[in-house]
Amino acid sequence: MDCYEKLRPFTEYETCKCPAIHGLILVFDFSPSPISCSDCRKIVEPERLGLTCEIVDSIACWQAAFGGALPALA
Repeated sequence: MDCYEKLRPFTEYETCKCPAIHGLILVFDFSPSPISCSDCRKIVEPERLGLTCEIVDSIACWQAAFGGALPALA
């Protein structure tokens, strides 16, 4: 598993298709990735940003700590 898997949605979400990223926002919601485009507000794929695995781990921990992705219900 590459480190980006931690921030990839497990269901289909609309991702940012903007030609350039002008700004980012961290969004507290129920998606696994809190990284959103400041222009269109859609999820920005972490590969597009060239984030290091250390930064990806920090973002994934932030999202988990503040109630990000819900655990699967059995």
